[in-house]
Amino acid sequence: MAGVTEQLADLALSIRFDNLPDRVIREAGRRLLDALGVMIAGADGQTTQHVRHTMLELGGFPEASILGTENFTSCEKAALVNATALRFLDFMDGHPGPYPCHPCFNIPPILAVAERVRASGKQLVTAIVTGYEIMPRFQENAGLPDLGARGWAGSTNLAFSVPLACAHLLNLNKDQAIDALGMSVTHGTVMDGASHGQMPTSKSLLDGVQVMNAVVALLLAQRGVTGPHEVIEGTAGYAHAVAGSCNTDGLLSPIGKHKILESYTKLYNTVKCGQTAVHAALELVKEHKNNWHDMKSGLQRETQTTKPETAPRLVPRVATRPITVCATVWRLRWLTVSWVMSNSIRTN
Repeated sequence: MAGVTEQLADLALSIRFDNLPDRVIREAGRRLLDALGVMIAGADGQTTQHVRHTMLELGGFPEASILGTENFTSCEKAALVNATALRFLDFMDGHPGPYPCHPCFNIPPILAVAERVRASGKQLVTAIVTGYEIMPRFQENAGLPDLGARGWAGSTNLAFSVPLACAHLLNLNKDQAIDALGMSVTHGTVMDGASHGQMPTSKSLLDGVQVMNAVVALLLAQRGVTGPHEVIEGTAGYAHAVAGSCNTDGLLSPIGKHKILESYTKLYNTVKCGQTAVHAALELVKEHKNNWHDMKSGLQRETQTTKPETAPRLVPRVATRPITVCATVWRLRWLTVSWVMSNSIRTN
C-alpha cells in the first residue's frame, strides 16, 4: 500500500484544470490579483529593498520578474524577493484554522517558476489551486495541539504545498514530485521565533526563505537528485519530528469543496484576530466623529481610573506602549471594548 507521502502526491497531481469548477478558476484569479497588488505595494518596503539589493548583488539568470521594479533574476531569488514584498505590509490573505496559514505565499514561487518555463494560464491556475489545497490541509490536520504551540511557524507547511503546486508547471512525474517534496520538507521547518516579542524586520522573510528553498528542491529533483520518500510518516518525518501528530485521514481525504474557496482577504493590514477590532473602531470613529486624539484620551481615562494591582489583566502590560504589531493590535482591541463598556466616547 502506498505511504502517506505518496498518497499526498497522488492527490496533488490529480488536480487538473479541465476538472476545476468555474468558481474555483475564478477564485484562483482573485487570489492572484490580490497577491499581485500586495506584492507591488510592498515592493518599496525597506526590508524588501534590502532583500532585493542583496539578491541582485548575488546575481542570477534573468528569468523571473521582481515585481514593482524593472529587474529580473533567477526564479528562486525572485520568489524570495516577491514573497518578502507580499508579507511586508501584512495584507496577505489567509485560511481559517488553529494557527496562521497564508496560502498566498504559494503564489510568488509559482509565478517565478511559471515565468521560467513560460507556463500557460491553465498551468498557472492549476498550480495556484493545488497550493491553496495542500497548505490548509496541514493547518487543519497536523500538530499536537498545533504547530504554533510547538514553536513552529505555519510557513513550515509551504514546504509541502510549493513543490506539489509547481510540479504541475515543471511537468514532474510522481517520483520527481516526491523527491522535491522530500528535500523541501527535510530542509524546510521554520521556527516561530520571529513572530514573538519585539519582532525583527526579518519576519518579512519568514515565507520567502522557505519558498526559495522549495524552488531549489524542485529544480534539483528535475535534474535527478532524490529526496526521502516517507517525509511525512517516517520515524524522522514531519508527523513525528515536527507536528507531533497528523490526522492522515483528513490530510488525504478526497477533494470536496476546494480549500481556495475557504480563503479570506484581509480588509486591514493587521492579524486576522484584529480585523473586527479595527473595523469596530473605524465604525465608532465614523459614528461619533472621533479622531485618534479621542482614542488616546479614552485609553488614558481607562488606565487612570484602574488600579494596576487590582485590575484584571486584559492585555499584557507591554500593550500600554505598543512596540510590536501584536501589542498594537491588543491595545486597539482593549480600547474598543473599553469604549463600548464605559460609554466614555466623546462626541462633537
